[in-house]
Amino acid sequence: IWILKDGDRIAGSMAIVRHSQKEAQLRWLLLEPEIRGRGFGRWLVEEALDFSRDMGYESIVLWTAESLPIAEKLYRSVGFEQILRVRHERWGSIVNEVKYELLL
Repeated sequence: IWILKDGDRIAGSMAIVRHSQKEAQLRWLLLEPEIRGRGFGRWLVEEALDFSRDMGYESIVLWTAESLPIAEKLYRSVGFEQILRVRHERWGSIVNEVKYELLL
């Protein structure tokens, strides 16, 4: 788990969890609006990639909502590729979720 702090306040976070023996999953990449666009998201993702390589994972997957084009641009810029798109009802509305994978 990585946590970005602004003073005593949490301003961002991200985690890598074990999805399987050979596959990590990137979870909870969250940034407060006032720190977006300053490279913190990229830094967190690159930390996750380095950590996952160091731990011996062969790939990383993540799920995100299709309605987040800035996140999609970030993920694609570091090498993630879309492998699945699912449309379903979640939280009372129709959501398109996208699964990305990066081979390490």
